[in-house]
Amino acid sequence: MRNPARRIYDHHKNRKGSKTKKLTKLFILIVFLFIIGNLLVRLPSLFKNLNKPFDKIQSKLIQEGSINDEYRTNIILFSMSNKDNLQDLALASFSPSKNAVSIIRIPISVQAYSTGINEFVSLGAAYFAKPYVDSGFDSAYIISKETLAIPIDGYFVFREDRLEFDEKTVRKIKEKLYSPGFFFRFLSYKNYLDKHMNTNYSISKLWPLSWNFKEISAEKLKVSDLKEAAAGKQFKQSDTDNFLRGVILDNSIVNEASLVEVVGEATVSNLISRVVNNLGGSTINFGDDVHNYPETKVILGSDNSKIAKRVARFIGVEVEKGVVPSGADVQVVIGDDFGKIFFGR
Repeated sequence: MRNPARRIYDHHKNRKGSKTKKLTKLFILIVFLFIIGNLLVRLPSLFKNLNKPFDKIQSKLIQEGSINDEYRTNIILFSMSNKDNLQDLALASFSPSKNAVSIIRIPISVQAYSTGINEFVSLGAAYFAKPYVDSGFDSAYIISKETLAIPIDGYFVFREDRLEFDEKTVRKIKEKLYSPGFFFRFLSYKNYLDKHMNTNYSISKLWPLSWNFKEISAEKLKVSDLKEAAAGKQFKQSDTDNFLRGVILDNSIVNEASLVEVVGEATVSNLISRVVNNLGGSTINFGDDVHNYPETKVILGSDNSKIAKRVARFIGVEVEKGVVPSGADVQVVIGDDFGKIFFGR
């Protein structure tokens, strides 16, 4: 028979153990509730930080970033030093299906001709000298558009010493996107980019764009260098155009087989003709120094709207529906206001 004293001892011991377990559970519950409460309090600020748009470069010349489903998406990439010097420049061109991307490095020391200032200038020097609207960014952006003669759909400006858009760096960034470590450190990445990146893409557009870049297979990521099209220390327009057509010709616009009439000041008309040809269209009535046109317009006279939208994007105007007397699909009118629209002056 069990000792009565032993039974009393065991009873008190069990009660004490049960009480300790209850206190432990209560403590864990309090800690858990504290964590949840703290998280609920902080969630609004966390979401606000995550959804906070990245700062843009303030400019009236730059449109909002866009992603295209019908034709290529062209994005200009700037690398700036901590001393605000242009270090490197590249173009990222996504295919319409978003399953391939071409990165084209643009040497900033090679001189390119700019219609607005009527002289050759390197992109690095243009950023420093600010020939357009007293803005280094605008100056490099405008001359990049002239050099490439293709529409630009958005930009990213990265501020980090010695950052270059070489193949090794580009592939390393691609590998890190949406990796397990990326999600664990996402908030710290966002805080870093808030301080070191400017873009005209909204958060809602940035997510699908970066996801598309991540999903592109290694063999569909091509990195090339535009210096191959440079004749010595200067870009030669015909060589530049041939190089770009060989790398990023927009087949969706080529298939449209559009005829574009370009009228207006002859020098600017040459630039617009290059854009049309680089997109895959053909031009007629190239230039017109006899008549003066007050307004710059892109007039769509048929159902071939793709090239009209792209040329309008390049210039910075909207497409207008109308009649083109020559019978061309699109008419581009270079007006007296072109300098203000395109060059900011």
